Amino acid sequence: MKDLLIAARPTNGFRRCGVHHPPAEVRHRAGAFTKEEVLALKAEPNLIVIEADPETSDEAGEEGAGRVSRSGRGGGPKATGTGA
Repeated sequence: MKDLLIAARPTNGFRRCGVHHPPAEVRHRAGAFTKEEVLALKAEPNLIVIEADPETSDEAGEEGAGRVSRSGRGGGPKATGTGA
């Protein structure tokens, strides 16, 4: 299972699956959401959702690597963010 990097498109954030998603990228660990919730998050046009390999302790310290852009492009498997 993959981690999810999620950012809201609205500037004041967006709520889905019982979680407020801010416009800044947040990393959610694998298993934080059910399979059904992951499908709902990915289908939501107000959210940018990227699957990423789980961070290793070395990657967790990298600042600014692969941030999610407001357009929904960018990021990728090495993207980092704050945990939630």
